[in-house]
Amino acid sequence: MKDIRVSDITMKEAATSKTLSLSFKEKLEIVKILDRIGVGSIEVEGIESSKVDSLRIKSIASLVKNSTLAVPVKMDDDSIQAVWNAAKGAKHVRLQVEAAVSPSCMEYIQRKKADTLIADAADAVAKCAQLTDDVEFVAIDATRTDVAYLAKVIEAVVEAKTGANIEGAITIKKAEESENKEVVKIDGKED
Repeated sequence: MKDIRVSDITMKEAATSKTLSLSFKEKLEIVKILDRIGVGSIEVEGIESSKVDSLRIKSIASLVKNSTLAVPVKMDDDSIQAVWNAAKGAKHVRLQVEAAVSPSCMEYIQRKKADTLIADAADAVAKCAQLTDDVEFVAIDATRTDVAYLAKVIEAVVEAKTGANIEGAITIKKAEESENKEVVKIDGKED
């Protein structure tokens, strides 16, 4: 029998939406409902301004008892630790390492060169894996990158997992159409 996993991205999408705005209280109520009905994963926006966002994630984490709380991290030690400190109150936490991998996004959003991005993504996954066994790598705008380069990024991230459960799947998003996701299956077995 195949598993069907349901993820809710309402709060993550509301953070970037011009038409949907949720108050702090509304976010907490949504989390309570989603957790109660057994949604597999509740995705929230990450930390941009440390105190406000940390408090939001910590408050949400305290309510998540049945679902997985999925929170994006930036590829730096401070972001990883700040997100973990805020989210670790949830029963199950997934840290999502996000990297813009297309040439234009890599240069203008991440401000990184190709080799540096590979090393930073692998390093971030390894650091997240020290905190939780549920780590997800999200390749943003992957459909506009060279397939050979994308394969190098994925290979480095999978090798860096050092025990992290990347669920055998890597999520690939188009930058302009985040709701269109293509999942690439990777053999998650250790060598």
